[in-house]
Amino acid sequence: MCGTTPRLPYCGNTQRDFAEPWDFAARHNEQTSRTLASLVQGKSVTGFANSEAEAVRLTDVVPFLAEEMLKQCGGIYSKTRDWQSYVVVDGNLVTGQNPASSEAAAKAVLRQLASRPEVMSIGASIGTPAAGAGASVVSRETHNPST
Repeated sequence: MCGTTPRLPYCGNTQRDFAEPWDFAARHNEQTSRTLASLVQGKSVTGFANSEAEAVRLTDVVPFLAEEMLKQCGGIYSKTRDWQSYVVVDGNLVTGQNPASSEAAAKAVLRQLASRPEVMSIGASIGTPAAGAGASVVSRETHNPST
């Protein structure tokens, strides 16, 4: 899943079979839910907030809202103020609230990779960067859901 939209396969007759990509996503929403649940159930997560989707008038456009889907799939959802950088790390799962979280989320992934013995040589060459300026990064150990 990338942002609020699932990655759609562009092979075979997919584009011809569905007039709009959203038709494909909506028809596969149940499968998306099962897959997402297997990844986030019981885990601390964040994602595009409903209030952010409302602010950019996406609530009637996208097949599902990320915040709602994460909660429905058993994720322990938290967020910060709209459009602020916010990243939640729970084990190997790294989630960011919105596009402003991209840099901090990428740095959290790099820190995760650098902490693994098999990628230490990569970690040594890139260092273990801190979160982006002004970013909130929450780990499961210190997580206290605010929603």
